[in-house]
Amino acid sequence: MRIVLLAFALLLQTACAIMSYSPSLPAETQHVRAHERFGTLSFTYLTKERDGSNPLPQKPEAVRKILEQHSGYPAIKALPDPPTKGPHVAVTVTYGPPPSAWVSMAHWTFYLLPGYFNGIGYEVQFDVFADNLLTRTYRHEIKVQAIGWIGLLPFVWINLFTTHFVEAFEATVYQFVTEAISDEVL
Repeated sequence: MRIVLLAFALLLQTACAIMSYSPSLPAETQHVRAHERFGTLSFTYLTKERDGSNPLPQKPEAVRKILEQHSGYPAIKALPDPPTKGPHVAVTVTYGPPPSAWVSMAHWTFYLLPGYFNGIGYEVQFDVFADNLLTRTYRHEIKVQAIGWIGLLPFVWINLFTTHFVEAFEATVYQFVTEAISDEVL
C-alpha cells in the first residue's frame, strides 16, 4: 500500500504541472558562416547543483550535436579536462535563483495548492579556451514558465505542445555558437 501511495505522490509531483522553457530554436536554423577549421574542438560538460536539490539534466549529447552541425570543426570530442593545446569549450549548467516560498509550498503539497513560476530555471555558462587560456565567457539563461495544480491533471497533455528543456538547451547552445563565431573566438 505504501508503494502505491508513493507512486501516486510521485505522479502528482510531475503530472500536475504545465511547463514551457525558453528560448526555443528558430523554425529554420540558419547555417552559421563558420570557416572550415582544422583539428578537433573539445568540450567539457559540468553541472553545479544546489545542496538537497534534484540533479541537473545531463545533456552533453546536445552540445556535441550543435557543435558538430554549426562550429565548422571536423571533429568534436568530449573530454573531462581541457587540453593543453587547441580550442576548448567548457559548458557549465547551474540552477537559477530558487523559486518563491509559495511555489515550493505548492510542490510540497503535491499541488493541492496552486503554484505559478515564471523566471530563470537554469543558467548556462560557456567558457572558450585557446591553448588552455580563457579567451571569452558567454552566459545564457533558460527560462521556465510553469503552473502546477492538481486541477490541471486533465490538461497535462498541453505539455506535448510546449518547449521542453532539451529544446531550450539546444537553442542556448546554438545561440552561443552563433555569437562565438561572429566574435571570431570559435
